[in-house]
Amino acid sequence: VRLTLMGNFTQPTSWGSFYEQVRGEIKNNKSDGSNDWTHTPRLRLRLGQNFNVKESHQQTLLVYEEIMVKYKEHSKGFDILRFFGGYSYTMNSKWAITAGMILQYQLNKNNTNVDIYFGPSVAVRYHFGKSKHPHPPPDPDID
Repeated sequence: VRLTLMGNFTQPTSWGSFYEQVRGEIKNNKSDGSNDWTHTPRLRLRLGQNFNVKESHQQTLLVYEEIMVKYKEHSKGFDILRFFGGYSYTMNSKWAITAGMILQYQLNKNNTNVDIYFGPSVAVRYHFGKSKHPHPPPDPDID
């Protein structure tokens, strides 16, 4: 269970766009084997680039780098470092898909080792109702 506040700041360019994303969140997890909940505040900072491939159907190549830091007692501040590169295809104002490769470094539960994850990532978005604003490509987000 997660509570998130997010802000995107986008700078359009002739080749696509450059964006910054800031997220503040509280990650709520149920402890293993008990009924207790833990609450971990995190700050996420992302720098991303979108490169236009074709204007029809908004086809783009996208790349982002993200770092997450957390505050938790008896734990280090670093949480996750993530890199993503992929392709996004927006069919219309309702449907979009993003597929690519993700590489992630994550501090594991013992707070001394870093686990490395990599592999394919696919995200699909469907927007219900009428849209007043264009939407960014679906976020290939794992945790």
